[in-house]
Amino acid sequence: MNKLNYKEIKTSLLNIFHKYNNLLIVIQGSPDPDAIASSFFLMKMAQTCDCSCTVIAGKTISLPQNRELISKLNITLNHNYPEDFDEYDGYCVVDYQNPAVENIPSQVPCVLHIDHHTRAESSVNPEYSLYPEDVNSVSTVLAGVLLQQNDLFDDKIRQQIATALAYGIKTDTDNLTIASTTDKEAFSEMEKIADKEILDLLDNMPYSEETLTLISKAMLNSTNYKSWLISGLGFIPETLRDSLAITADYMLEQENVTTVIAFALITSENSITLDASFRTKNSELDLNGIIKSITPDGGGRSFKGAFQLDLSYFAGYPEKHSLWSIVNESTLINIKKARDNISFYEVRTFFTGLKKQLSDIFHR
Repeated sequence: MNKLNYKEIKTSLLNIFHKYNNLLIVIQGSPDPDAIASSFFLMKMAQTCDCSCTVIAGKTISLPQNRELISKLNITLNHNYPEDFDEYDGYCVVDYQNPAVENIPSQVPCVLHIDHHTRAESSVNPEYSLYPEDVNSVSTVLAGVLLQQNDLFDDKIRQQIATALAYGIKTDTDNLTIASTTDKEAFSEMEKIADKEILDLLDNMPYSEETLTLISKAMLNSTNYKSWLISGLGFIPETLRDSLAITADYMLEQENVTTVIAFALITSENSITLDASFRTKNSELDLNGIIKSITPDGGGRSFKGAFQLDLSYFAGYPEKHSLWSIVNESTLINIKKARDNISFYEVRTFFTGLKKQLSDIFHR
């Protein structure tokens, strides 16, 4: 684990937490294991600096495995933003492309942003930011930092953090199948410290009946277009949001295609969002560019990507079938258009790679 300067990252994080008294850590996207583990680590690190941190997860935790992770490690997540932000010195964002948070007033600064995706354009400039290229999870980066922290945590806390980070790495790299060397090294080190009983429990939890139903529906209602498999799942409750990604993962594994997109309208009491999950076997496919061509409200990296559009304006629309019909047809058109333009992204990826190779040569 020598490609990132973990000692320098540790020093920068400690400087932030020593500087402030009260921070928010915001999980912007779905609270998956990588986001949960990263937030947990940062909260525990901040506490060693007498900095209080409140972790906010705006979306509900839908998968039983993620709920079990939180329960077994006693991780506290809040699902509501505070009514008064005056007591907070700033906020942190992990595992999300954009450091801007809509629910936080502009006078509250972003002091920390760590993500492993391609950073989205944003008017927010964090005090400290980190966007490593050779990792597929934020947990990988923080695992390296944890190994620099022998003097900060007792054995119990250290084991809890390592357990969370190990599971975060494993889930974000599809059980290490798309892991980089850095990811694999980080997981190996965390596994030595982690609670193996908890990891085994999480690994062996079966899919819920609701998730299995979604997978079956996706397999039956899919469109094969130029080696891409596209499936619209209609309306699903927010409690099953994370099952969308699981469905895409399963379809890519089972079907003879290179790329899978699963999308659905995610509903809660007063909101509707169009969520889409992209998965591919093609490491050269520029998922970030493809998704950005469909909408700026999303992005991707190697093998994985997603977008989310807020359609809450239509939450009160009574004709649900008609609404889904319009959304389904429009989404299929836009995804097929992106597939038709694939040569453009392949050319851009080639020249981006060539530019990097030339840069490496001239900087040796």
